Formats: sequence, structure tokens, C-alpha cells
Amino acid sequence: MEKLASLSIPKNKWLSSEQKYQQYLTLIAQDKFNTLIEEIYSDKITDPQINLWGEPEYTYKANHDPITGEITTVEETPTGEILPTIPSIDDLITQCQKILQTKFDEIIDAGMTPGEKTEALELNHVLDFLSPILKVINGHKKTSLSLTKNCLTITKPWYRHQDIIKSAAVSIFLDATIDVNDLRSKLNLHRNQPILTFSSKEKDYSNLHLKFLTDFGHGSNQRRNGSEFCETERITALINQVSKNHKSEKIGLIDHKAHAYAHKLPSNVVKVGHWGNDSRGSNQFLDCTVMIDIGDYTENLGATSADWHCTTGQSVNPTNLSGRYGCYVQRRRIADLEQVIGRPRATNRPDEEITIYLPGKWKEDETRAIASRLPGVNIEEVATYDFCQKAARKGQQSQRKIIETFWDLITSQQDVTQDNIAKIVGLSRGRVAQICKDLLPTSFVRFKKMLVLLWDNLSKTNIPEKALSELPEDVGWFVEKWLPNFHEYVQQGETLEEVAENIELAIEFHGKQILDYVSVDTIVDLIKLFMAPMPINFWEELRRQVEPIPI
Repeated sequence: MEKLASLSIPKNKWLSSEQKYQQYLTLIAQDKFNTLIEEIYSDKITDPQINLWGEPEYTYKANHDPITGEITTVEETPTGEILPTIPSIDDLITQCQKILQTKFDEIIDAGMTPGEKTEALELNHVLDFLSPILKVINGHKKTSLSLTKNCLTITKPWYRHQDIIKSAAVSIFLDATIDVNDLRSKLNLHRNQPILTFSSKEKDYSNLHLKFLTDFGHGSNQRRNGSEFCETERITALINQVSKNHKSEKIGLIDHKAHAYAHKLPSNVVKVGHWGNDSRGSNQFLDCTVMIDIGDYTENLGATSADWHCTTGQSVNPTNLSGRYGCYVQRRRIADLEQVIGRPRATNRPDEEITIYLPGKWKEDETRAIASRLPGVNIEEVATYDFCQKAARKGQQSQRKIIETFWDLITSQQDVTQDNIAKIVGLSRGRVAQICKDLLPTSFVRFKKMLVLLWDNLSKTNIPEKALSELPEDVGWFVEKWLPNFHEYVQQGETLEEVAENIELAIEFHGKQILDYVSVDTIVDLIKLFMAPMPINFWEELRRQVEPIPI
């Protein structure tokens, strides 16, 4: 191969020739594909009848400065001699592009109908998929290949915009949500290339109300139906609830394309669009005062990763959202969120109150980014169950029903058992036990007993001064001294389980009636004590109840 290379491009004293020579040798030595080419063509190298796309030889002439004698230019002149050489991958790419290039002016003309043009293209246009594959084999970093379900997708850079930028004296970009560094990357500009950014005077978004239902789920493109707890049915329930809450207002809906136009919509939902099209730049929602934007939209990750590959030359796993690529996807999500929020053009309608419902798993840093970009905007995180019970996920509905039933049984002085809760909620006893285990720690059973006893005692007439003298000395001390000062023992290191155990022992020896001698304030403090260790999700569920906690 080295001999063949030396025949193709002989070494020359000029630097430019040396670079070409070394580059050619490197390609031959490093690329396995060249080995295959050699095996195919090596026995034909001496056959003068076979054209192996040889490269012309060049002679070089140096021009010197007449005063300093330094080389000013080097003229490169072809000798006209073609030597038989084994083609390189670059040669194969060039030949593929020549052979597979479609001359459109020869197969279609202005007098043809659209149908005739389509037929002519289908019959005569050959898609050049070989040259980009060969480019990837040859180490071209900015061509992306992906194979999914026997479908090969080739993504190549499109240099049209870059060429326009290079030829223009001044270029103005009107995308308000693109990151400046991403713009530099897409235009192949140096990272230090200055880009002037400007915008209109800061606007007031105080008439815009964003309601994020982050516990709704992703609201993705892949949805199941057939059950009241499936995403399709829950989205329908949500839309109907919004329609009911805003009967006299015009409502706009944006959903994934596969589902946006399949909904059976209430009469006041007047405009429908889909993500990726109507969520950017559309003005069709200007007369809507309420919007429903279904799902936390992310651009197709396969296309996004291919775009990233072609722009940066970095090959990535589409679903591995880490590093620079992950940050890029995050910026795109925030940009899409900001764009869809802007569809009602709230700043152009300062006298109208605009409400946007956003069911989807939007992250906290994404909502914070929106708050920082839209001055005065009103952002509220709403529990789906509180807004529309039927729109909440099955697990949420079950948890909330169990907690509500738990308090209903306590306040109505009924037995708080898993069997009773299961009958009321409509679940099996095992499922109730499983949900309670997820909601509450193991010690919940003991604390629950204390809460039930204490709550029962609150509903009774309690006059401790009347009966304290009748109690045995040890019980009197327990009721009058120990219980009212339990917090001091806790501060000294006594655990809540030990407090509960002491109360249980007192009740076991002297009966539940000893709680009748405890002051109401102490009972309330004890209830608060045993509520404290409950996990955060238990407290969150209680806070979301319409009725206040009965304490």
C-alpha cells in the first residue's frame, strides 16, 4: 500500500505536498475499509483497461519575493498524467455522489401536474444513502446514522443557514427562546464570536396565572385507555373539569398530535393545536382566556440526538440525558414551555386574566426558570386530586380516599380498622395494608391507636380538677405531672415510642377512663406529638383536603 501511495502522490519538498502525503498514508493505514478496497482492486492494478479513478500528478513552482527572497506563493500545476491507483474512501464517496446525483431538470418540468412529478421522482430519483455511510466509515463526525426497526435514518448537516450568515453583513434572529451558545454552535461560529442580544422593554405578566399539575403524570404520546384510571380517561376528566370551571370563557387546547384532534371536547373549547407546531409562533389562541397544555413536552430524542451529533460531532445515547447533551435537552424543554405559555399573548391583553393549566411532570428548576423569565407571573402548583378527583392517578385516588376515611372514622367514633377502611374505599384489605405501609412508618399502628384514643377523649366533657383527688397517687402523678410535661422527657432523649408505651401501660392498668382526667390542652399537644413523625407525603395529603384537619 505504501508503494501504491507513493505512486499516487510522490513525496515533495513543499509542506503542502507533505501534508497531503501523510494524510493519505494515514487514511490507508488506519481504516479497515481501505484494506477491503485493496483486496478487491489489487489484482486489477496492472490492467490498463480498468479505470481506477486515479488522481493526477502535480508539479509545484515557488514564487519568491524579489527583495527578501522569501516564498510568497506556490503554484500547483497538474502534469496531465493519470496513474492507476487503488481508490480511497474519499474517491468512492465522490463517485457515489456523481453516479447517484439526480438531475431534476431532466425528469420533471413545469408543465407536469403534481401527481406526474411525484410519479417521475419515484421512478427516477435514487436516494444517495451510500456516500453518507462511507463518510461515517471514513471518520466524518458530523453525520449521524441510526437503525430502528430495520429503518436506517441518516442525518446530515444542512449548511444553508451557515452559508447565508457568511454571505450577509448583518443577520437578525427573532427566536426569543434560543440560547446564545446554542445559536453559535448551530451556525458554526467561534465560541467567542460576539452576538448582540436585545429585547423590548420588560413586560408585566401579572395577569397570567399558571397552574402546574406536576403529579398528573407525563401526559405522553403513548397512552392507554379502557379504564377510568388510564391516562386517556383522566385527561378527558381534566378537560371537562376545566370547561366546567370556566363555562363562560373560551378555552384552547394543545396536546400531542396523535391525540389532540381525537378528543370529544366541550363546546367552550374553541381552539385545538398540537405540540411542536401550534405551541410555537401560533396566534390562533388570541381570543382564548384559558389554555390547557397537556404533557411535559420533550422534542423527539432520536431527532434531538442526531441534531446534536451533526452540530457538535459528539455521538450520544438519545435517552442518556447527562453532560452537555442533557443540558441542551433541558434548555429545549424550557424553551418549549416558555413558547407554549406565550400563545395567548398575555402581555398584549393586560386587561384580561389569562389562566393556563399545565398537567405534566414539569420539574422545579423548569418552573423556576419560567418565573425568572416572566416578571410578575402567578405560578401555583396544584394537586390533581384537589382540582379533579377523576383526573388523579389511581394510586393518588386510593391514598386520599384511605386518609379521608381514616379521619371520618375517627371523628364519627367508629373502629379504625383496615377491614372497615377497605369496605368504604372499595379495595381489598391487602391493598389497603400495602398503601398504608407506603404512606406511613411501621410505628404508625401504635401512634394511630394513641390518636384514636386522644381524639375520642376530646369529644367528652373533661373537668380534671373534679377527679384528680380521687386517683391513686401514682396515677395522679402520671396525669398531673408526667403527661403535661411529656415534652421535657422527649427533649431529654425519650423516644416517641417510649412515650406511647408509657401511655399504653397506664391505660392497660387503669383503663381508658384515666384520659378523662387529662386537660384538653395536654391532649391536643399529645395529638400533635404523634402526628409529628408521620412522613411528608402523609402530611401533604392531609393539607390538600378541603376540610381542615380535625385537631
